[in-house]
Amino acid sequence: KLIFNFQLNHQQQSVMDSTSRTPSERSRLYKNKDKDGEELRRRRNDASVELRKASKTDQMMKRRNIDLAAGDDDEDVALGDGQQQASGKVLSPLRDANNVLANASIDDICKAMKSGSPADQFAAIQACRRALSKERHPPIDEFVNRGVLPELVVALTKPANHQVVFEAAWALTNIASGEAQHTRAVVNAGALQPLIELLNSEHLNVAEQAVWALGNIAGDGSELRDRAIKAGIVQPLLRLLQRVSRDSAIAASSSSSGSDNSVSLLGNCAWLVSNLCRNKNPPPPASAVLELLPAMAALLQAPHKEVVQDTCWALSYVTDAVNDLIGQVIASGVLPTLVALLDHTEAAIVTPALRTIGNIVTGTDQQTDTALAAGFLPKCHRLLLHNKPNIVKEAAWALSNVLAGSQPQIQQVIDNNLIPPLIGIVINGDFKAKKEATWALTNMVTGGDEAQISYLANQNVVPALCEMLSVQEAKIVCIVMESLTALLSLAKKYNQADDMCIAIEGCGGLDKLEALQEHENPRVYEMSLQMIEEFFGNDEDGGGNESGAAAAGDGAGQMMFSAPTDGNAPAGGFKF
Repeated sequence: KLIFNFQLNHQQQSVMDSTSRTPSERSRLYKNKDKDGEELRRRRNDASVELRKASKTDQMMKRRNIDLAAGDDDEDVALGDGQQQASGKVLSPLRDANNVLANASIDDICKAMKSGSPADQFAAIQACRRALSKERHPPIDEFVNRGVLPELVVALTKPANHQVVFEAAWALTNIASGEAQHTRAVVNAGALQPLIELLNSEHLNVAEQAVWALGNIAGDGSELRDRAIKAGIVQPLLRLLQRVSRDSAIAASSSSSGSDNSVSLLGNCAWLVSNLCRNKNPPPPASAVLELLPAMAALLQAPHKEVVQDTCWALSYVTDAVNDLIGQVIASGVLPTLVALLDHTEAAIVTPALRTIGNIVTGTDQQTDTALAAGFLPKCHRLLLHNKPNIVKEAAWALSNVLAGSQPQIQQVIDNNLIPPLIGIVINGDFKAKKEATWALTNMVTGGDEAQISYLANQNVVPALCEMLSVQEAKIVCIVMESLTALLSLAKKYNQADDMCIAIEGCGGLDKLEALQEHENPRVYEMSLQMIEEFFGNDEDGGGNESGAAAAGDGAGQMMFSAPTDGNAPAGGFKF
């Protein structure tokens, strides 16, 4: 193990030999340069896409209301991507056994729905809902193509019969849970405004079914989400949340059975909030997010994990998509709770909480400092050793953004002993986590002072970086070579380049650099060639320090080197 002891120089950052870089390339070495900020945002966006793909089972955009309680022989309902079933705690006010159309054909159901008879219409709407909510392959197209949507929308506007309204809302929920064209058909049929008005219904089961349908509409994408916001969904939803919170408190204090229904409704409201914050091309209107933020802060304190999970996702979408609102999210007071949730036993909660904090530390240095002051870093050691690879990746990604910050922030990462596990991830971790840990280490080389880079070198970082020279992604290979060049340049400055070269060659790094000269990417080829010529050539000035080497040291396995004459070294020289 080589011990490097580079002198801290406050007047000059000796990161790399500047003659080998253009001004635009050098600007990327520092976080506060524009190009570096753009690079961080690009990496965050890429990671967000990966996270969404990996988390389909944790947080679904659309949900079908599956009435398993009614007793179907085919309870094992298979759902498509982007859908999630629910067990149907919100049940029909009338027992389905009384429905005369329970076994009718789709044509008979549609005919009865348009008959004009209130009794027949109710039976038809209920039969339609049954078919859509209990079959393995719900006949959405069959009902939509037969023109039932206008009849269902009209049924929403009959408050005198809340049973009919409930059944119609349930049927529309399951139609909207289908493909994008089905969701759009529901909206185009005029269902959006009546469903929003049903959030004010005095019947909680009707209000909850409206929440469910609206969640499917908002979860379809940015366009329908924004149409729902423009139609005025936010304020009725906030009023419903206040009402549910009040009823939940009353039910809990009286041990009433109504508390279960309130929890179910609260969970669906949190899910609707998350879908109103979801998608970022374009992001949701900032005004709507600001209206919802106090509710999110309150929902984060709920004692129900499903509510907390969806709220964490909502906050992760807000901090990811609308970067100007990171400050407002911090001001809402959610950071301490998010940090505490990192200790949760459920990975489904840890993941979005960590994602939100990771987004926050991509902000300004002041915003990053707030996250660190809330106790984020002490939680990271356990997260870097988590048994879920995705959580390890997210933790490494968040730390890569901290290490792209100021030198005091880098020092906090060092003080929390987080560098050794990051190096361990690069050597032994899952590939996606290896990439993020590599970004973290290379960011530290880029922005750290000489003492911090010396610490990193002494943590045996060279074998870890050389490990990544053989990956397929040219971008990763390039940032690794940049960091190795920085280490070699700094070692050369203090007459220790020979030993750094030995370290690189000893772990197979030189062989990999030579192999990269055959790489198809021109930049990879040029960088590897330049490194070999500058530091591993046989010329007299090839980076070594032959004149500076002293005799063997004090018998403790160390060698003493005399100090260079540039005045920056400590009087006692440098030790390996």
